[in-house]
Amino acid sequence: MTKTTRTNTNTKTNTSTSGTTPEMAAAEAGRIINDTLDALRPGLDVPAAARDFVAAQAATAQARVEDARKGATELNAQAGNAAMSLAGAYAGLARTMIDISAANAGHALSAAERLATAKTLPEAMQIQADFVRDSASANFDRFRELTDTARQTASEVAATTQDSALKAWSLTKTAA
Repeated sequence: MTKTTRTNTNTKTNTSTSGTTPEMAAAEAGRIINDTLDALRPGLDVPAAARDFVAAQAATAQARVEDARKGATELNAQAGNAAMSLAGAYAGLARTMIDISAANAGHALSAAERLATAKTLPEAMQIQADFVRDSASANFDRFRELTDTARQTASEVAATTQDSALKAWSLTKTAA
């Protein structure tokens, strides 16, 4: 005996009880979300006055940043000028000190040469006494000149530094 069985060839199953497909449910959910957002949009808009305020503040901030950049550049230039002035002053003082040292060494060597020619002890003592007297007098004059130069240089450096500081201060006030 042969038995026949029937099979269901319809493989599509409907799991929804309302008769809708998953695609239809997704479309409906999307429509609900869009409707909700459309209802909220008027309350989410940024007022024109607020946008204008933010734009004005951004423009002001940009202008201040540019002013600060210009001020910093000028401050850097002023600092460079002050540093150059100070370096020049230092170089001048160092050159004067070198000249004094060279003059003292030359004077000492000249005295040593004269001392070598002395034939008697009193003559050698006189050469030594002349060397000490001339050396003290020359060094007194040299150091007086050096202090005058240092005072003048310090005054010039102070004036340059003060001028640079005042310019820098005015630039920081402009940038603020």
